[in-house]
Amino acid sequence: MDPKISVLIATYNRAKILGETFEAMTRVQPPPGGWELIVADNNSSDGTRRVCHDWSPRLPLQYLFEPRQGKNYALNKALEYARGTLLVFTDDDVTPDNRWLWELADAAKRFPDAAIFGGSYRETVVGPAPRWIVKAMRGGCYFGGHRPREDTGPYPQGKAPHGVNLAIRDRLFRDYGYRYDPSIGPRGKGRVSGSESELLLRAQQDGLAMVYVATAVVYHRWYPHQFAVGRLCRRAFGIGRGEARLRAPDVPRLFGIPRYLGPLLVHHIGVCIAKILVGDTSSSLRSLFRVCRGAGEIYESCSATYEDHST
Repeated sequence: MDPKISVLIATYNRAKILGETFEAMTRVQPPPGGWELIVADNNSSDGTRRVCHDWSPRLPLQYLFEPRQGKNYALNKALEYARGTLLVFTDDDVTPDNRWLWELADAAKRFPDAAIFGGSYRETVVGPAPRWIVKAMRGGCYFGGHRPREDTGPYPQGKAPHGVNLAIRDRLFRDYGYRYDPSIGPRGKGRVSGSESELLLRAQQDGLAMVYVATAVVYHRWYPHQFAVGRLCRRAFGIGRGEARLRAPDVPRLFGIPRYLGPLLVHHIGVCIAKILVGDTSSSLRSLFRVCRGAGEIYESCSATYEDHST
């Protein structure tokens, strides 16, 4: 009998981290109807294939290889093999709560008219990390988790699930042709953030109901090497590039660039300098991240055309 839930993960060159995720997945209680885990290896050159092979006896795991570079290519390939009626998307660096899949399955049963479900996620740091950097990341690089309301229920206006803990009924893909846009999202070491956001924006425009599941929890792991300032600046730049892709076309622009970005960047550059002068390192770094984010949006807005990766 086909499983009720399919968990889909795209991964790239993170074999050790992926193994830690698999170890955590072995503690997840199987939901009614069962589940399967589909891992789409996005052209990794490390030991990802071996790690998947080693863990397959302990997990209902199916390994796929997608040579086209891009997270969304990998997710779209995984969709071709998923057999569940509820498709759960998460990342390769999460530790799920033991009842994670039970709670998502229960919400899908309780809210039959909803098409999309988002669980809670919380950040957790593995190993030492400078407190001043962690403090600066909150708001600047999307560090801090996802909890849009206290209890389970419809998403508040203007809010949507995050890709690290996202469940979608299979009919959206099977009957309505939804797919992830491969021109956006991480691509190898490059990043144009917002792949799930683009899909969810289409779903909102189509009027599909979304439910937040407060009791479906995953913990998103961060590692010491991820707190390097240069790496975080590149992450913020990629977030800005993604926001440019998703920005409404009717936003007032000057030479193709949203007009609000100029004053905003001047403000944050000024704040960054002022905070450096008074020794407030966390606040100055947070402003630097926001400058990088705005620079990413300007960079993408200045592109005459976006590269087409759809073929």
